[in-house]
Amino acid sequence: MRMIEQLLKHYCRLAGGWRDAHEDCIEWAVQRLREDTDRGDLDIALLAGESTAEPVQTLARSILARHVDASRLDDESIAGQCLLELHREYRAGTVDIEAVDRRLMSLNRRFDALWLVALGLDCERATAGGPADAFERGFERLARLWGRSRDADEFHAHADTG
Repeated sequence: MRMIEQLLKHYCRLAGGWRDAHEDCIEWAVQRLREDTDRGDLDIALLAGESTAEPVQTLARSILARHVDASRLDDESIAGQCLLELHREYRAGTVDIEAVDRRLMSLNRRFDALWLVALGLDCERATAGGPADAFERGFERLARLWGRSRDADEFHAHADTG
């Protein structure tokens, strides 16, 4: 199951618009073929042979749909995983607040979630010279909630209880 979790992470990055994330999905499939653990899974073989993002995303989703609960593949859950990845990058210092702002704008175009809109607005204010503390608190809180949640239902349950 650990390998599927890796594909899910790569898929979330791809769905969220991370540059070259499709290459991580392809590499995942190539590794699976090398290890010969999937007994001729055609989708994995097709994924290993792809080179562009759109078919990679379709094939990765097809593979994931057979191995993970559908609730983990809904748009809000994918957006939450994107937020976690962005938060990791921000905390590691590999992206700055301006890059976070651009990524949040992109995520807001791709996914429809009120918490994402609110965070994007807070980040936009912070990059325009406003106070960054509201953004920082919101980003930390959302990352903590998504870190404890496997899907959107768990996220909302955690958010409702504090």
